Amino acid sequence: MSRRILVSTSTVAIAIIVVVAMILPAAAQAPASNAKAPAATKAPAATKWTMPRTPDGQPDLQGYWTNSSYVPMERPNGVTKEFYTPEEAAAAARRAKEEDAEQATPGTTADVH
Repeated sequence: MSRRILVSTSTVAIAIIVVVAMILPAAAQAPASNAKAPAATKAPAATKWTMPRTPDGQPDLQGYWTNSSYVPMERPNGVTKEFYTPEEAAAAARRAKEEDAEQATPGTTADVH
């Protein structure tokens, strides 16, 4: 008989844990968007973003930098449109790859730049 009590007690405990686990996420959700906020509460004023600076005033460029793509850091001269077509993007990547390969060939003039 003690085994039957132990099984029923553990079943009740598991049921309680499941119910609590289901209630907590629902309680943490934000109120519905159609609920009206109190009139006295105002949204905080948006602050203007400022670029982080080093102690000597230069722009702080810390972060993860890589050369794994051929996307330029600045817009090339003579480019007047916002986006390339897929063909133009492939051509620009091909040109950048060729320039990179030329610079990496030992003994060439571009390698000694």
